[in-house]
Amino acid sequence: MIEQLWREHEAARFPRASRGREVAGCDLVLLDSTAAGCVSTFVTRGSLDTWRLAILGLCYHGLGLVVAEVEGEERAYFGRLEELAGLVLEAVRDNSKPA
Repeated sequence: MIEQLWREHEAARFPRASRGREVAGCDLVLLDSTAAGCVSTFVTRGSLDTWRLAILGLCYHGLGLVVAEVEGEERAYFGRLEELAGLVLEAVRDNSKPA
């Protein structure tokens, strides 16, 4: 599920209206690149180090704020990224439970 959604996100264009824009105190370009970098690392490695895990958690929070404020193409783009971040955080949590 994560890999398929990630491929969809990679194929999507960053919304033109989001360039140079801040929503809910979040720079949209920075939020996108940071969250996407963490998701990409997870997809490649199958795990995240503690630093990236913390950063992704912050991004997930920011993405929730952004998605609540935007519409249309931006909502679809950032909503997908929010879903990806949540799925990765859940996967990391589930992989860290003792057997």
